Amino acid sequence: MTYVIYAPSVHSGGGFELLKDLLQKIPADIEFVCFLDKRIKSKIPSLGPQVTLFWVEPKVISRLAAEFKLRHRVKNGQDLLVFSGIPPLVPNKGKTTLFLQNRILIAEDSTAKFKLKTRVRLNIEKLALYFSRNRVSRYIVQTQSMSAQLADWLCKMGSAHVIDRV
Repeated sequence: MTYVIYAPSVHSGGGFELLKDLLQKIPADIEFVCFLDKRIKSKIPSLGPQVTLFWVEPKVISRLAAEFKLRHRVKNGQDLLVFSGIPPLVPNKGKTTLFLQNRILIAEDSTAKFKLKTRVRLNIEKLALYFSRNRVSRYIVQTQSMSAQLADWLCKMGSAHVIDRV
């Protein structure tokens, strides 16, 4: 069995630290395919031969190409761990686990306090998460309050999912 990690936009902050820690703990006897942000290429340790890496540039065309490559790499029922906060936009046949850190994506709060570019990005991400929520098998969050907020959001959306805390 090959596991897939999809983190094309994780390049700094707490998400990067968690991803780096996970990558360092990949077992030598299990195959992994990782789609990673090219900006972290020099920041992560070298990985073993059981890890296939695809580097994704922080550009729309590169991200879309990665989505289609991911779709072809993920087989029926295969485990897919997504670190980017929203599931892949292009559906695949995998069993998607979404690590959700950004509370803003599920909050009812307005994004008006952010700069225009950030507001646009956050609202697009909110819509993407909303429309792809049923393609997620399991959510992982870090805190009890985030777990409760996510459960409430999913309930309002008429969706039931497994939510785990790490």
